[in-house]
Amino acid sequence: NKGDVNWNLGANFSINRNKVLSLVGGADIPGVTLKNPLSVPVNVVREGYPLGVFLGFVEDGLTPEGNIKYVDQDANGTINNLDRVIIGNPNPKFTFGLNSTVTYRNFDLSFLINGVQGNDIFNFNLANLADGFAFGLNQVSDVLGNYWTPENPNTYAKYPRISKATQYRASDRFVEDGSYIRMRNVQLGYTFAGNGVLNKSQVYLAAQNLFTITNYSFYSPEVNTQGVDMSRGIDMYGYPDAKTFMLGVRLKL
Repeated sequence: NKGDVNWNLGANFSINRNKVLSLVGGADIPGVTLKNPLSVPVNVVREGYPLGVFLGFVEDGLTPEGNIKYVDQDANGTINNLDRVIIGNPNPKFTFGLNSTVTYRNFDLSFLINGVQGNDIFNFNLANLADGFAFGLNQVSDVLGNYWTPENPNTYAKYPRISKATQYRASDRFVEDGSYIRMRNVQLGYTFAGNGVLNKSQVYLAAQNLFTITNYSFYSPEVNTQGVDMSRGIDMYGYPDAKTFMLGVRLKL
């Protein structure tokens, strides 16, 4: 407090660690099976790892023909389910929040910021809603000029050849950093003072989800479409978060 200025600031910080110690027979427990075209579970409960880590193939560029090449983990010359390894962790390293309220005479300004750091998201949408591989389907704009062609046979192009014959599997291609910082709420208000009819009434302008700082490529990093147990961290048809603006009046007669 100083003069007409009053400032309240609060913060929170949370760390949650988990590790699977033992399973019957040491066998993995798979999560929810994803829809076409992947049609496999990508979450797994495995001894020695956090709950619900991602299991899949690791990509190693493209073949000379423009198809995706996967790492042969056991070096037996065949790509199969035994070549799947842990490719991501949906559990965040930490979460945090910051809230502030500042008042100056009749004005007040408040905001709430929250964030998550160090978690991965399995972006199923890139394999279906924004498929960059199969001919004739929707594609994200990033595909343009960034894929293998006979004229530009780059075996390390980001995307393989555009063909309905192109085959792909659940791999680290779909694992993205889900860290974010979001301006959850912000409000600016003016409270009427004096002995009039509107004494203590307030007019305010508020916004929700004003901005989000993230490297996640799809609609929202704050997504968990398959539940919060072992099948966490999946973005499968997640709906975008709305950005909302409100102008309001609180009357006290």
